[in-house]
Amino acid sequence: MPVFRSGLLKQAFWLNATPATGRIYRDLELVATHPRLFKLGSRSTINGHMLPQALGYKIREP
Repeated sequence: MPVFRSGLLKQAFWLNATPATGRIYRDLELVATHPRLFKLGSRSTINGHMLPQALGYKIREP
């Protein structure tokens, strides 16, 4: 699984959704795979895909 690469921001991607997963591609390269979630409002965020500033905010102590 690739980690965050700033070169992927603001680019076109396509999604292949199956009953179990969502796969995100740029051109023909698989760049991310996430489990498919069905509960409204559910999120599947991979920390390695987040900007360092966003990750710091996410894991901050309350």
